[in-house]
Amino acid sequence: MSISTVKVIIDRIKAATSQSPIAVFKTPDGFLDASFASTVECQRLLQMPAEDTGLIGVYDKSLCMDEIRSDLRAVNTRNPFYEKNNNQGGGHYE
Repeated sequence: MSISTVKVIIDRIKAATSQSPIAVFKTPDGFLDASFASTVECQRLLQMPAEDTGLIGVYDKSLCMDEIRSDLRAVNTRNPFYEKNNNQGGGHYE
């Protein structure tokens, strides 16, 4: 799995096919985590209730990117790259 920004996740989804979609989760500490939905670990998580795993959704390039971006922005409260460089948290990040 890969902690990332909304922009990077959207770029991954734009390349994902319906046969190989991207699953997006929110980590307990507020980061967005994306993975190919077909991995063994991701399949295990997808079998569990979403409230237990932080699942936001499973996406591919056939879906509306504006809606996906809006969904991800609504839950994204931390940016790993911003915090690494500025040692700050909070707010909403692209």
